[in-house]
Amino acid sequence: INQAISMLESIIADYPTFLWGLNDLGALYHSLALREKTLGMTTTRDSLQKAVKYYEMAAKLDPAYQNAPSGIIFAQMSLISESNTKEEIIDCLSMSDNWSRVCLSINQKNLNCINNYGQVY
Repeated sequence: INQAISMLESIIADYPTFLWGLNDLGALYHSLALREKTLGMTTTRDSLQKAVKYYEMAAKLDPAYQNAPSGIIFAQMSLISESNTKEEIIDCLSMSDNWSRVCLSINQKNLNCINNYGQVY
């Protein structure tokens, strides 16, 4: 995963409008975070925040791209389990609420958005 992240980040540095690359970086960082959590590493939260960052970049680049909001919601589900305060949980829930509205405004029948949002709660 780390090698894939490194390669894709260098590509994104040269081609910052590579939509699928941004989304894939979000997915890779999320996968890395899940592995880190399994291994009990302390970097899980940082990796999840990077996942959200790349998903948000993809969403900003193409507001009609429904995979990005869905990915953000999915990452929030994992971030909740890494939260240490009530405020952090509320922030994750709020972000999930906001991105769910965005996702469903793109496609009301997007099962990934609906499923991910349901799992957050």
